[in-house]
Amino acid sequence: QLLSDGDAIGKAHHLRFVAVAGVRAASGRISGSELVVRYPAELSTSDTTVQARAEAVAIRALKVEAEQLLPQRLATLATRHNFTYNSVSIKRLKSRWGSCDTQKNITLNLFLMQLPWDCIDYVLLHELTHTRIMRHGPDVWEAMQPLLPGLAAIRKSMRAHQPGLTVARTAVA
Repeated sequence: QLLSDGDAIGKAHHLRFVAVAGVRAASGRISGSELVVRYPAELSTSDTTVQARAEAVAIRALKVEAEQLLPQRLATLATRHNFTYNSVSIKRLKSRWGSCDTQKNITLNLFLMQLPWDCIDYVLLHELTHTRIMRHGPDVWEAMQPLLPGLAAIRKSMRAHQPGLTVARTAVA
């Protein structure tokens, strides 16, 4: 899937492509809520080097968002539901949304920032539940049921999502 001008990235950013004469290589930077990708005017936004730069800046922005928002949200949910955990880290994971080890260290995927908040809460509560139950049996889902209204529907909607860069198409003003 090609990244395009105006694409929404995460919770707070939009991608902007800018063709610049005399520039030799594509570059990307985070500027407030914009992810600006500057590229040589003789190339198109579909050029592989321009797309690679856009993907890199998008992933950087997702990591920044995730580091700002997810630890706060995890702490809020932990306090609300009487969970304790040792630490939280944000990483780019290929196939999981999160994990919890036996020392109660929680790792969250930066790609969570692309999901709706109810799905993010589902993952956070799932990992918090693993601080008490370290397996994936029916008891995990039983323990989560009172924590998250609509658990079954959210679990079902999660099947439509896979970790990786996805974008929301928006109209460019």
